[in-house]
Amino acid sequence: MKFPFILDVERLQAEVAAFSEDDWIGHLQGFEGNSALPLVHSVDFGADAFVPPFQMSHALRQSPYMRQVINSFETIIGRSRLMRLAPGAKVPPHVDIRYYWRNRTRVHIPIITQEDIIFTCRDQTVHMAAGEAWTFDNWQNHHVNNPTDIHRVHLVFDTCGTASFWRLLEPDTPQITINWDPSADANLILETTPPDGIFSASEIENICRDMIQDVEAFEGNAPQRTQALAEVIDELRYEWRTIELVKGRNAQSAPYYSNLISQFLQRLKLVGSGLKLASNGKLASLVLSRILSEAVTLDQAPAIRPSTVGGSPPAVQVPTSADPNGSNSPKPSTVFDRPIFIIAAPRSGSTWFFETLSPHPEVCTIGGEGHQHIEKIPGLAPQHRQFDSNRLSTEDATPDVSHALKNNYLHSLRDASGNRYKQQNNSLSAFRFLEKTPKNALRIPFLKKIFPDARFIFLYRDGRQNVSSMMDAWKSGRFVTYPRLPGWTNLPWSLALVPNWQNLIGLPLAAVAVEQWARINLMVIQDLAEMPASDVLALSYEDLRSNRRSMLEKSLRFADLPVIADIIDDEGQRLSKYTVTPPNPDKWKRHETSLSPYMSRIDEVDNEIRRRYSLEIEHA
Repeated sequence: MKFPFILDVERLQAEVAAFSEDDWIGHLQGFEGNSALPLVHSVDFGADAFVPPFQMSHALRQSPYMRQVINSFETIIGRSRLMRLAPGAKVPPHVDIRYYWRNRTRVHIPIITQEDIIFTCRDQTVHMAAGEAWTFDNWQNHHVNNPTDIHRVHLVFDTCGTASFWRLLEPDTPQITINWDPSADANLILETTPPDGIFSASEIENICRDMIQDVEAFEGNAPQRTQALAEVIDELRYEWRTIELVKGRNAQSAPYYSNLISQFLQRLKLVGSGLKLASNGKLASLVLSRILSEAVTLDQAPAIRPSTVGGSPPAVQVPTSADPNGSNSPKPSTVFDRPIFIIAAPRSGSTWFFETLSPHPEVCTIGGEGHQHIEKIPGLAPQHRQFDSNRLSTEDATPDVSHALKNNYLHSLRDASGNRYKQQNNSLSAFRFLEKTPKNALRIPFLKKIFPDARFIFLYRDGRQNVSSMMDAWKSGRFVTYPRLPGWTNLPWSLALVPNWQNLIGLPLAAVAVEQWARINLMVIQDLAEMPASDVLALSYEDLRSNRRSMLEKSLRFADLPVIADIIDDEGQRLSKYTVTPPNPDKWKRHETSLSPYMSRIDEVDNEIRRRYSLEIEHA
């Protein structure tokens, strides 16, 4: 559907031309040749997140005509960006099935394009010309092809749409010319309300109703199997409402909803296999799993051991004991067997290393990084400590904190297949826990006290490369951790918060990144020196990438894990999900001029690491 706007293409192109190559970031899903420049992004979770509240980026603030154009749609604005497609690149066929899209549409405004660049949605194909504005049904399969030799650039914003917005698409709406007006009020109305954290019973009701109708409408689905799926979905909505009425929607009740989702997904595997949606041909089980993965995002309470309300056990069993864990709940201290912590400065390759080891069949993880597992414990988040830093010591590891952290980890625990870790005979069996969170580089004594038999793998990357990557991360806006750091005047604080960060206020980004990197690594080697050598393995990122097989085998043997061929083979070295730009040993030289005043500090840390651990650190 095409909006009736006529826009000033030259003005839009001039504002795009004002950005540098460093302002662009890689695509969230890693589509080759796709890059983006954030315009409106999540305040708390950075450029790639879909979570309000949203705020304008510096790039949009310096682009007044873009703001004027977006404001002309008279609608509330969500996540927005410039989207660039390289010559010869494609956006592969896909459907936007995450929950965020249930009540939002996406507007495309082409800025740089050619006639041969084609956008296809289901069975309709169009060329979106420069200066036009379009929206489409992204619940349908859609894809883009750029066969030209130019970088296609679109301004793209998401919106729930106001009444005024949708009236613009009514037939016979007259054309509206949006001329550049320096005096125009272009204060965008942005989404500011964060999600509740747990879907309401009414929202689950709507989702379930839509899914059942969609499955029933697909002619290829067997009626008996469709009926079986409908019954399972009905039970989900009945039990969801029961929990809401009894327990409410809060951090304490979150585990009950999570348990219900887990039970539902297990039953979905049995009855929902192969059933498709009439609306877009996608598997109903895939869509339901994806939407429900976002149904409980509130900070999680400790795992709950179910008991029976009364009568025949319902699908969700709500405990009646005042102690939600029950008297026979597993004791976390007995189940964490030699946990393995990957310790590294941010942007040093630890995500790639973690993603390489996490498929090991004897390993359990929390499915990602554990920032909130620690920082949601009262008194541990920097904002509860006068924004001191992410540093935690043995004094912080009190018995109550230890119990809370272990329960937080247990609640998110999943095996190598992504399934929630299973209880055996109402208790948890011992497991090998693998964890990687960059902030943990500042928490080694804290972790060692809570997990005395823990093993630490220290991953170190060449200083020039690491600091350069950290600078890219700061500039991208994707790794903002403390957007409202008191007194901080530089770019919003990104990555780990180091001790004495206050003396970095006002310094150039290169100086901030170098000192952030140096303080983290020096603290790591200081803390690791206090523990038995048998509990520490130091690896060079460069050695790990160039000698993958031998280094991974060494890591597994250190961790007392069986050496699995599928883990250590030389194939499938894909990029990590947090990659900003693909690895290149010379990439750091883009920042060489900025870094030159601080090379002595980088060399100081590189040399100290090399001396202590005999690592081969090759400067590019």
